[in-house]
Amino acid sequence: MKVTKMGSNAARILIDASSVTNHPDGLSTYIVQLLRYLPAAAPDMRFTALLNPGVERHDLNEALAHGGVEVVYATTAAIGPRRDWHMLRHLRQMRGQFDLVHITAMTYPFALKGGVCTIHDLTYRKWFHGRPLWRAAARFYLNIVIWNCVRNASAIIAVSAETKRDIAELLGISPETLTKATVIHEGWEHVRDADGGATLPDSLPSNDYLFFLGTNRAHKNLTNLLRAFGQALDRLPPNKLLVITGSSSKLDAVQTALVEQMNSAGRRVVFTGFVSDPVVGELYRKADAFLFPSLKEGFGLPILEAYYHGTPLIAARAPAIPEVAGDGALYFDPLDVDSIADAILQFYANPSLGTEMVERGRQRLKQFSWTKAAAETVAVYRAALD
Repeated sequence: MKVTKMGSNAARILIDASSVTNHPDGLSTYIVQLLRYLPAAAPDMRFTALLNPGVERHDLNEALAHGGVEVVYATTAAIGPRRDWHMLRHLRQMRGQFDLVHITAMTYPFALKGGVCTIHDLTYRKWFHGRPLWRAAARFYLNIVIWNCVRNASAIIAVSAETKRDIAELLGISPETLTKATVIHEGWEHVRDADGGATLPDSLPSNDYLFFLGTNRAHKNLTNLLRAFGQALDRLPPNKLLVITGSSSKLDAVQTALVEQMNSAGRRVVFTGFVSDPVVGELYRKADAFLFPSLKEGFGLPILEAYYHGTPLIAARAPAIPEVAGDGALYFDPLDVDSIADAILQFYANPSLGTEMVERGRQRLKQFSWTKAAAETVAVYRAALD
């Protein structure tokens, strides 16, 4: 691995971008947007991104095209002992070439002292896939990872106050005591940059639907959403649909039965299969409302995406969703199927409600940006360097 020599007076920052994948996910978006906006926030710094070979993303290419970030490629595992071995090797090879290393996920290497670490969420502590023994072992390992980050990093970036509270709770301290952790919210400009006049495939409806975007992970709460939509169906107009991104092949037995029951007399639940970011933007824009039923989020980028596209937001009153959504959402209890169904029915029963929510969402959006996040991140770098 070779890194171009930097100017002697510039602080040299290595951004660990090894978690960026070819698939759309919130972590990759966070890292790519840092690479896009950090150089403008700190012209006096020199940035280098550590990327895995073979990563191809349009937004990554766009970010790097703006300049100000060099790239080194090195195979790096996402998590586990292999990652620590890879990072140990990388850090030895790059010794003395960088003044600060920013680990952009919570997998802070055991070999690194004095870096910066971003922690996005601790949802693994309650919701984790896999067999019981495997889940217990994974939680134990991830707890050690967080402890290592807090102990050995100079500074921690938490993407929400809720995440900072979760870290403090794990450590058994108050959030106020966790002085090395700074809350820096994420932004929304990535949606604007991907906004490209796409058209929806003929297989998807162009109106009269509620939209759900997300993976079928336990904390995303898809099962309760399906139950609630099924419960509300008899009181909804017959043309109203629920559109879900992804494939129905990944549903569990309970979810499959719910979908089959709702679709038995005609299509009411539609799965999109894989769709590109521009098509996702069209799905937002043409939806009656966006449904966000998560039991917990570290931040919740889809909230800002819905606000940008002018889509009314019907969301769970769950950590850290109100922190981001503010007064721009119609809230429900995500553990109560009746509450979710009632929120859907309330939305359709009050035609003016959607217009009010969209306006409040647009006002709320002004409090967030990747430009602001980059500037606040640079302030953390400067404090760590000092």
